Amino acid sequence: MSRTTTGIATAAAVLAVGASLVTPAAAHSDGEERGANSGGSERISTSGSCDSGSSWTLSGRSRFLRIDVEGRVDSERQSKRSRWVLRLEQNQTTVAVRSRKSSGGGGLKVKARVGNLPGPDTFTLIALNRTTGETCQGTLTF
Repeated sequence: MSRTTTGIATAAAVLAVGASLVTPAAAHSDGEERGANSGGSERISTSGSCDSGSSWTLSGRSRFLRIDVEGRVDSERQSKRSRWVLRLEQNQTTVAVRSRKSSGGGGLKVKARVGNLPGPDTFTLIALNRTTGETCQGTLTF
């Protein structure tokens, strides 16, 4: 066997051994589930009651470097066709506002997609029924 052939065979053997050492480490799972939820976290939410019986829900999900957050108010039937103003804040800065009349069926929503700032992000939903004066407020922290 020539010196060149021996050198190539040695290099191939080193690469094969190196590849077999790397493969188990790459295949090792760190316990996190990947796949359909890749790049994000599970949805978290909180809910409560408003001061006159309506209910609110604030939920969010971090995805990559963004947070999708949604506030919802389900109003009581007695406040049908009343005007609501819903506001979402991120760390005391308004990120979304929505004003509309309730139809009595379903709820009113306000949504925002914002940057995931360094440190904890605190979201606040503030809702005001301009017809009846009812207010709702809730917070969610990422």
